[in-house]
Amino acid sequence: MDSLEVLSLDGCYNLKKIPKFGEQMKNLKSISFSGSAIEEIPSSIGHLFGLKVLHLRNCKNLKKIPEFGEQMKNLESISFSGSAIEEIPSSIGHLVGLKELHLDNCKNLKKIIEFGEQMKNLESISFSGSAIEEIPSSIGHLVGLKELHLDNCKNLKKIIEFGEQMKNLELIALSGSAIEEIPSSIGHLVGLKELKLDNCKNLKKILEFGEQMKNLELIALSGSAIEEIPSSIGHLVGLKELNLDNCKNLEKIPEFGEQMKNLELIALSGSAIEEIPSSIGHLVGLYELNLDNSKNLKKIPEFGEHMKNLELIVLSGSAIEEIPSSIGHLVGLKELYLDNCKNLEKILEFGEQMKNLKLIVLSGSAIEEIPSSIGHLVGLKELYLDNCKNLKKIPEFGEQMKNLRWLNLSGSAIEEIPSSIGHLVGLEELHLDKCKNLEKIPEFGEQMKNLELIVLSGSAIEEIPSSIGHLVGLKELHLDNCKNLKKIPEFGEQMKNLRWLNLSDSAIEEIPSSIGHLVGLKILCLSNCKNLFSNPPRWGLVFSSLTRLCSLRTLSLSDCELYEGDIPDDIGCLSFLEQLHLSGNNFVSLPESIRCLSKLGILDLERCKSLQELPPLPSERSLLVNVRNCTSLKRLLDPSKMMRRYTRDDGKKSFCYDFYCLNNIALAQDEGWINTILSTILKSATEVLSLSLNS
Repeated sequence: MDSLEVLSLDGCYNLKKIPKFGEQMKNLKSISFSGSAIEEIPSSIGHLFGLKVLHLRNCKNLKKIPEFGEQMKNLESISFSGSAIEEIPSSIGHLVGLKELHLDNCKNLKKIIEFGEQMKNLESISFSGSAIEEIPSSIGHLVGLKELHLDNCKNLKKIIEFGEQMKNLELIALSGSAIEEIPSSIGHLVGLKELKLDNCKNLKKILEFGEQMKNLELIALSGSAIEEIPSSIGHLVGLKELNLDNCKNLEKIPEFGEQMKNLELIALSGSAIEEIPSSIGHLVGLYELNLDNSKNLKKIPEFGEHMKNLELIVLSGSAIEEIPSSIGHLVGLKELYLDNCKNLEKILEFGEQMKNLKLIVLSGSAIEEIPSSIGHLVGLKELYLDNCKNLKKIPEFGEQMKNLRWLNLSGSAIEEIPSSIGHLVGLEELHLDKCKNLEKIPEFGEQMKNLELIVLSGSAIEEIPSSIGHLVGLKELHLDNCKNLKKIPEFGEQMKNLRWLNLSDSAIEEIPSSIGHLVGLKILCLSNCKNLFSNPPRWGLVFSSLTRLCSLRTLSLSDCELYEGDIPDDIGCLSFLEQLHLSGNNFVSLPESIRCLSKLGILDLERCKSLQELPPLPSERSLLVNVRNCTSLKRLLDPSKMMRRYTRDDGKKSFCYDFYCLNNIALAQDEGWINTILSTILKSATEVLSLSLNS
C-alpha cells in the first residue's frame, strides 16, 4: 500500500465505512468515493501529506468531514457536491494549496467558515444549489479566485463587498438565487468576464458599472426582476453578450456607447421594452438582435450602414408596425424573423446588396404584400408566408432566385401562384395546404428536378397541371381534402421517386392507369374517395393498375364504400404491403389471397359492419388485426391457428396475431367458438408454463 497513488471506489453503493489511513500512505494522491454510502471520513486522512484530490460526490449519508491537517499542503481539489454535509471545518484554512472547492447541492449546508489569508491559490468555489445563507467577508482574501458559483442558492439574499485585490475573479454566477442587490464594489473586479444573474426574482436594480471593467464580456439578467439598466453600461467596451430575456419589469434600456464595438448579442425576448435607442447603430460588431415577444415594442430605429456583421434579427410576436428602410444596409443579414407580428402590414424594399439573406419568416403576420424587390435576394433559401391571412398575391420570382429551396404559403389568402415559379430550379418543398382561395397552380418547369414535396391539402385547387410529370425528383404529393379536385393528370414514367401519394377525402373521380409507372410508390392513401369507387368498372381499372405497384407498403382504402367483390382476388400480389386500411367499408368477406401478404403487420377492418368472416391470414410475422365495431363478424380464425407462433429475429417465439375486438355482437353470441378459444388458450398457457419449469 506504500506505493498506492489512486484509490477510487466510485459507485460502491453499499460501502458505509472506510478504514483508517496509515502514515505510510505518503504517495496517495487521489481519493474518490463518489456515490457510495460512506458515513464518515476517518480523521487519519490528515496523514496523507501527498493527497491532491478528495472527491466524495453524492455521498448521501456523509454529514461531517474531519479536520484538515496543516501538513496537507498539496491538496488541490475537494468536492463534496450532493452530499449531506452540514458544515465545513475551520481547518480548511490550512489548505494553502487548495485550488477547487465544490459543495454544490449540499442541501444541509447553511454556513461556511472564514477563508484564510493564506488560501491564495483557491481559484474555484462552488456552492450552487446549497442552503447557504451568507458569504463570509473573508472571501476578499482570495486574491487568486477566478470562479464563484452561487447559482440556485435560494436562501442567499446578500453577498459581501468585493475586495480591490480580487483582480483575478472572472466569473460570478448567482442565477436563480434570492439575491436582492449587487454591491457597488463589483466595480473593483477589473478581471470580471461573466456576470450571471438570470432568474434572480428579487433583484430589481444593479449598480453602476466601473470604467475599469473593460474585460466584462457577458451579462445575463434574463428572467430577473430588474427594472432598469444603468447608463454606465456604456463603459463596458469589452461586452459581447447582453441577455435581458423575459425581464417583465424592464421597459427601457439606456443608450449604447460608440465604444461598445464588441457587443455581438442583445437578447430582449419577452421583455416589457417599449423602444430601442437609436444609438444601436453604433454597435458595429452586433451579430444577433433578439426582440421576439416584446409585446410593447412598436418601432425599431434605423440601422446604421456600418452594421455589416448583423446576421440575425428576431422580432417574432412583437407589436412592431413597420421595418425601417435602412434594413437594406444590412449586407450581412442572413435570417429575418417577423412571424406573428399582428400589426405589421407592410415591409419595405429589399436592397440588391442583401445577397446573404437566406431565411425570411413572416408566418402569421398581417402582411398584405411582398415587395417585388424580393427578386434581388439571390441567396434566399427559405421563405415562410404561412397563415398570412391578408396576403392574396406574391410577386414574380426572379430567374436569379436559384437557391430558394422552401416556399411555404400554407393557410394564406393567396389566390394565384406566379408562372415564374418555374424559375425556382432549386425548390425542394412547396407548401400550399389550406389555401382556400387557390384554385389553380401554374405549369411546372422541366428544370425543377429538385422538387421533392408538394402539399396542396385542403386547398381549393381544381386541377393539377400535366407538367407535374416533369418532376422527376418528386417524393411526396399531398392532395388530401381537396374537395374541388376531380381529376389528376397522367403520371410520367420518369416519376420513379414518388414515395407517397395522398388523395384521401378528395373529390377525385378516377385514377389514371399510369399510376402503374410509380414503381417507387410506398404509401397510397385513397380513404373516403367516395367518387372514385362509385363506378364499379372504373374501380376495377384502378385495382388492376395498383397491382403493378410492387413497392407499395401502405394502402389506405377506408370509408370508400367498397362492397363484396370490389377488392380483387389478386390483391395478394402486393407482396411488400405492410399496412392495409379497409375500415368503414361494406364487404362481407375478404379475398383468400390476403394470406399471401407475408409482410403485413396491420390489417384495419374497424367499422366494417357487414363483414362476417376472415380468410386465412398470413402468419410469417406479428399481425395486428383491428375488428372493432365489426358487428356482423361471426368468426375470427380457426382456434388452433389463432395460437400460432412465429420466430422473431432475436430467436424468441411470439404469437402471430393480435386482435383488437370491441362491440363484436355476433362474435360474442357464438358460445361454442368462445369456449373452444378459451380451452385453446388454457392449453397453450399450460404448455408454456411446463416448458418454463423444465428449463
